[in-house]
Amino acid sequence: MHSISVVVPVYQGEKTITALVEELDGLGTPSATPGGAQFSVDEIVLVHDNGPDRSDVVLLELERRFEQVRVVWLSRNYGQDAATIAGMAAATGQWIVTMDEDGQHDPVHIGAFLDTALTERSDLVYSKPTNTRPHGFLRNLTSRGAKIVLATVFAFPDSTRFESYRLIRGDIGRQLAGVAANGVYLDVALTWVVGNTATAPVTLRAEGREESGYNYRRLFSLFWKMVLCSGTRGLR
Repeated sequence: MHSISVVVPVYQGEKTITALVEELDGLGTPSATPGGAQFSVDEIVLVHDNGPDRSDVVLLELERRFEQVRVVWLSRNYGQDAATIAGMAAATGQWIVTMDEDGQHDPVHIGAFLDTALTERSDLVYSKPTNTRPHGFLRNLTSRGAKIVLATVFAFPDSTRFESYRLIRGDIGRQLAGVAANGVYLDVALTWVVGNTATAPVTLRAEGREESGYNYRRLFSLFWKMVLCSGTRGLR
């Protein structure tokens, strides 16, 4: 039986996080992957990242309702990567799944992630969207462009795989979380400790809210973090 911890950084999840936790709760009983491996979601780690809404009130209620929910409270807003790393440090499962708060990531794919990891002997499996991202055109273009720049200018080809919906071997995730400094770009840091990486196809869903928690200023800040963490190859 493979035990899975799901880590969700919560910044603006007041209207979406409850539905996601209810879906994950359905995977709390032992289930079989498409390939026949047994797994269960034993732990749901919700990391409160001090966003602008009333997510804190919702998280307290979820922790009361669901036995497997644990809430990690950050002292201020540190950003998605730092919140995810804090959740990974607190997770106890054999495997760690990280996913967004907004409902785009469908938990139904978790079994396929595990199959891919076991079949390909991968310590890290990224989602590979098969449909157009349900964001605005400009945001999609900005996100894709940032990954292409990192892959070409900064000689970092793996960056085109980077996705926030991912499966990581638990001991590796906790090891990385123990040494990662605030400000590190998580996917770049994962390349330091993971050798074999794979992808699994997923279908992205529409966000469960009208407005994304990320604005363009935050996206630019995330891109700059990618550049700083990738080293100086693109500056030579």
